[in-house]
Amino acid sequence: MKYLLNLLLVVGLAFLSSCNQSDTASKEQAKAAAEMTAAEKSRLRSAITSINSRLSSNEILADTVFQQQAARIYACIELAEVIALILGVDDADTRSVTSTLSSNEFLADTVYQQIAARLSAQASMIGLAAEAVGVSSRSVSSVKSSMSTNDILADTVQQQIAARINANLQMAQLLANGLGVSSASSSSVISTTSSNDILSDTVFQQMAARQRGLTKMLELIAVKTGASTSHVSQANSNMSSADILADTVQQQLAGRIQGSVNMLTLVAEALLE
Repeated sequence: MKYLLNLLLVVGLAFLSSCNQSDTASKEQAKAAAEMTAAEKSRLRSAITSINSRLSSNEILADTVFQQQAARIYACIELAEVIALILGVDDADTRSVTSTLSSNEFLADTVYQQIAARLSAQASMIGLAAEAVGVSSRSVSSVKSSMSTNDILADTVQQQIAARINANLQMAQLLANGLGVSSASSSSVISTTSSNDILSDTVFQQMAARQRGLTKMLELIAVKTGASTSHVSQANSNMSSADILADTVQQQLAGRIQGSVNMLTLVAEALLE
């Protein structure tokens, strides 16, 4: 009987701790948004609109699905930057990420290398947002370190891309948990993605599976930050439709990257409310 009481006490304390962490994250999030002036909020809302408008223009100019993917990933970086700024990240820190990206893009000889460089920048930007809501720099550095190790082990740029999508998924999980998303929910996304990874026959299917996982993790963040349920459902529906219409796994990947664009847009808009 004494053991049972002790067990219930431990479970109860763990639950309260989880609630307190979630409440603390929500308060920090609200505080960061509240400290922004109306002019700053207006500027960031305009930035969100401009990012999506620019993406539409770049889609028209894209000659291949790979250029389409690259354009959508760049939009993800820009939206992640907006989110980081809303959460209180310093301008200088986000500019450092974009500056590094510019240097890496200059060295890229192919669109695949460009995609890889952009995925790295996206992971860094999400990492900044995660640290802003209380995630330890050690946890963020651990994801970056694993990404660097996987880069070394990659035989092709495609394997490198797959590894960097996975790093983005892990970084998004840190952000989700930092914002108060339950570990059970975020771990479920990781578990499902791992199962789909195992079922993948090619590195391209692996990319698509991991990108879907990333979008689902961003969905958890969108819901947690107060995005409209109907808008989240619409974003999911659009991604499912794109999956059905895709003739190749590359088109499928492009559709899922667009899913991430949509979820990040919802997160940014919700944080500004």
